[in-house]
Amino acid sequence: MTRQRQKKDRNNTLVEAASHLGRATNLEELIDWLLSAVCRQFRCKACSISTVDEATGDLLLRSSEPDLRDGPPIRIPRGKGIAGRVFATGEPDNTADAGADPEHYTKVQERARSGTRAMMTVPLMDGNRRLGVAQALNPIGRGRRKFRPKELEIFEAFAGLAGVTLCRIEHQRQEIRNAELRRELRIAAELVEGILPPKAGVFAGIGYRAFVLQANTVGGDFFIAEETASGIRFFALGDVCGHGIPAAIDMARVSTVIHGRLPELDRMGLAPWTSSLNDVLQGMVQQCRFTAAIFLAIGPKTVELVIAGHRPPLLWLRPDGTTLGLIPQNPPLGVRSSTTWSALSVPRKTFHTCLMMSDGIFERRNTSGQFFEDFAWPLPSRDRTPTVEDFEAFLDVFQDFAAGGALQDDATALWISVEPSDPAG
Repeated sequence: MTRQRQKKDRNNTLVEAASHLGRATNLEELIDWLLSAVCRQFRCKACSISTVDEATGDLLLRSSEPDLRDGPPIRIPRGKGIAGRVFATGEPDNTADAGADPEHYTKVQERARSGTRAMMTVPLMDGNRRLGVAQALNPIGRGRRKFRPKELEIFEAFAGLAGVTLCRIEHQRQEIRNAELRRELRIAAELVEGILPPKAGVFAGIGYRAFVLQANTVGGDFFIAEETASGIRFFALGDVCGHGIPAAIDMARVSTVIHGRLPELDRMGLAPWTSSLNDVLQGMVQQCRFTAAIFLAIGPKTVELVIAGHRPPLLWLRPDGTTLGLIPQNPPLGVRSSTTWSALSVPRKTFHTCLMMSDGIFERRNTSGQFFEDFAWPLPSRDRTPTVEDFEAFLDVFQDFAAGGALQDDATALWISVEPSDPAG
């Protein structure tokens, strides 16, 4: 065959490959076509495509060999074999006897039940990024002679086209995943927005303000502000374990159950009410999900507080000498427990302010990696009754601290405080 004819055939091969690869949209179909095209073009008994597992650095090999074609890809440990060496160095390899190479990875050959003689290996590249390797094995009718230099040259060009296509398909798949994630976030955000009450309000002398900063992946934070028929002002802040739509759905379920059982709070204390609520929630939310929560019930004569697997809130009492007792801890909601639920109780006339905060407040990091809980907070000490301006200043500091960093968990704060019109004041 003349050099001109060889060059023409080589160009035709690359044109055909470029045409097919330009239309490829499915990774599995692309790899199947590549395996078939390589065997056909180079008249070899087998070929393989190995793509890198980004998590481990291992190569995942798919082969045209009958014994290897079906089933999941074969995992080649990172840096192992001729394929691992070519992937690591980016340098192609063309050998007449791969089995004689001390780095040859024999486990693939053992599964294929066929010997490997001549083999050329080239990296799959997209610019400077290595995506994997391609290999052609055992050219037909040549004995132990290796592939020709021109064949290696064509194979490299072929692999270059394949690398660009692999990168394009992966980019398209990532775009699809991102679009699905955006859709999920939008649905979850709409669900959360529909469940939460107004972010400010007043119930018979008790006012509240809420701050909600949703995470990049939408968590399960919620708050409740409601007054019962007997005049109990009920406030709650909760955090359902997890993120995305599943957590948002469970948050909606938990919130709905709490709202539905609030009338029972008029005839029982907060601790037994929480215990009966937990009985309902057990097994209702998805397996392995639980809800950490804070409940505050402000009655005519008594204020009760229950902590269910959550960080305690900050409490300010009126400066009349009343001391705050130890806040009892209870398990999260949704967890089976034989523990008797306990509440902190203080006289209504001594209560002034309560600040509830989700973990997203405490565990928020700034761009330097510092946690907000280790930061100096602009809040008054317990010997001075705070004002809503203190809460607003606190939020300003938090948002300045959090600016520029990725928000991985919802950040929710609920400020509950007596108003000047409070009849108990």
